[in-house]
Amino acid sequence: GLDLWLLGHIHLQFPQKPGNASRIFFSGTHEPDGMDCAHEGKSWLLTLRPDKTVDAVSLSTGAFRFRIEEGEIRSALDFASVLARYPAQDSRNMLLSLRLVGSLPREGFEQLPAFDAELKSRLLHFEPDYSGLKLTLTKADIDREFPEGGFAHRLLSSLAAEEADRDALQAAYELLEEFRR
Repeated sequence: GLDLWLLGHIHLQFPQKPGNASRIFFSGTHEPDGMDCAHEGKSWLLTLRPDKTVDAVSLSTGAFRFRIEEGEIRSALDFASVLARYPAQDSRNMLLSLRLVGSLPREGFEQLPAFDAELKSRLLHFEPDYSGLKLTLTKADIDREFPEGGFAHRLLSSLAAEEADRDALQAAYELLEEFRR
């Protein structure tokens, strides 16, 4: 015999597509409150008419945006495309957890601190994860880091000569780096 039943404690609105006969409503969360909350914050504007029908309008009410995203980087030029996804004027209320994956030459790694600082200046909060970024090893890197004629130099140089062996080159370099530590 209830005209309307308003409930809470779930973070998503219910029903998703209310009709005039809908009688049970969960409000959702008016403001996102964590990285696992990808929606924009919702509330209901409900009107109960004298004939007991309900008009339900979902309102976007949240000011903050939480995002967990991943981006692929293959060159330093890709930093600009990632930055373009978060323009300063639209990102002030964004809290971002960003994992970057891919492979960069040494010069790209040298640009990482500036990229990081720029994103931090645009966002309310930034949690970077760069553990998925690997060094694109070049012949110059091999010559600089390993004594010429040594086993490591010969192995890495032979793998670097074959474009198809990029994954093997990366794996060998990482193993050699582990032994050097």
